[in-house]
Amino acid sequence: MPQFRLQDDEIQAIAAYLWQSAITGPALAKQTPGNAAHGKELFEARGCEACHSIGEGPNLVGGDFAANLSRVGEKDNYDYLVRWILNPRVRTRPYSPYEKKDLGPEDYAKHDLPFVF
Repeated sequence: MPQFRLQDDEIQAIAAYLWQSAITGPALAKQTPGNAAHGKELFEARGCEACHSIGEGPNLVGGDFAANLSRVGEKDNYDYLVRWILNPRVRTRPYSPYEKKDLGPEDYAKHDLPFVF
């Protein structure tokens, strides 16, 4: 995913737009909630749909190169989405939505599993 020069409110707006499709989950924490309507405008105007799609069935729009983001809010929490939109390439550890944190070698060792990321 390319690096965009987005302002904080734009990042939060895009995250809010993607988050709104989630099934009821934990309350938003830490990040200031963004403007989902503005996030939709930015999602369309900034070129996200060149690679990503949104919607399902006859409502599907966008590209098929990258993931469909329609239900990404079910998998990720809002804080993670804001961080991911801000800098999608900085991922040194996998994120666990169950534990709501990045997992490291120490977490895998607790279960006698090798850390592979």
